[in-house]
Amino acid sequence: MITATGEKLVASGLCLSRTDEGEIVFVEGLIPGEKAEIKITEKKRKTLFGEVLSVEKVSQKRVDPPCKYVEQGCGGCDWQHIDVKEQPIFKKGIVVDALNRIGKITETDRIVEDCLVLSNERYRTSARVLVNENSWGFRSRNTNSMVEVDDCLVLHHECVMQAQDVMTMVDDLSEAQLRRLPDPLFDHPLAVSEKSFYQSHIDAPKTLVNMAREEVNELGDDLLCVDLYSGVGIFSLGMAIDGHRVVAVESNRSAVKDAEKNLKEFDAKVICADVNKFVFSHTENADAVIADPAREGLGKEGLNAVLSCAAKKVILISCDPASGARDIKNLIDAGYELKAVTPIDMFAHTHHVEMFSVLFRRGSQSSLKLDE
Repeated sequence: MITATGEKLVASGLCLSRTDEGEIVFVEGLIPGEKAEIKITEKKRKTLFGEVLSVEKVSQKRVDPPCKYVEQGCGGCDWQHIDVKEQPIFKKGIVVDALNRIGKITETDRIVEDCLVLSNERYRTSARVLVNENSWGFRSRNTNSMVEVDDCLVLHHECVMQAQDVMTMVDDLSEAQLRRLPDPLFDHPLAVSEKSFYQSHIDAPKTLVNMAREEVNELGDDLLCVDLYSGVGIFSLGMAIDGHRVVAVESNRSAVKDAEKNLKEFDAKVICADVNKFVFSHTENADAVIADPAREGLGKEGLNAVLSCAAKKVILISCDPASGARDIKNLIDAGYELKAVTPIDMFAHTHHVEMFSVLFRRGSQSSLKLDE
């Protein structure tokens, strides 16, 4: 029998734990402070992974999953065993840990805000499901088999109805994409095509854009703003309705066409280009840059695109704490200073956490250092 004690939750959602012999193992389903009998499920090089067989010392933060399908093996929500009130606290801890270890940030007590919590039920406006003529559901945890459901705690009612409708259109087991049409943003109807990315939490677009607007508007009026990885242009729309000039850069042609429709009434230029190859060329430097990259973050090329704007303020939105912390470190090394990081609990009952980070330029434009 192997027993392990949980020490801290990490970005993957697993609990970094230590066996009685002192060996580190990353355990699915364990909470810090708990001691459990575990089963080793995988070994990658020297790293062990395991799952809980039985909990000997139970945390007060453990709850019975609010969704009955977790017990049946549904793999959709990996943190339903953690009290929903405690999840934002753990998510802030994951962000702080990433900033400490990867970003080399020492003043996290001052810089990292408490986790901003969005609605935790019926929030998801898109999902992939499995469906046949008799039922629909989600993939079983760690397998491709289907766990049949008739409802979902986090899925919007309209998506549940879509899943039920798809059942009438198929014979064999198929994968289906559910997607609720987006609400108007600031009273502007949005064009969002099937192949265009859009935030899947119903409250996320307005929340994130308003946070960005507040930071940008601190700089003044009639600003020049650059929106990198702009998608269908929700951040650009927020800047434009406040009277700012906008340059939006996006590589997905479907999203570019949507952005052009969404921004046609405003002083906004939409550029179809790979951000990794983009260099800002304008008669003046940008005042603010908003960058919302994919999970892998900016990387060296995306960093150089940001630096080419020589902006006074950079707003970085990261959906992975590790890549976000790395990008922040690179921006600091290049000449920016970190003002604040707000973790956002956008996907309750899962380990996923968003980071909204604000940096401002130290000194002059010439002090910025491109990553060679």
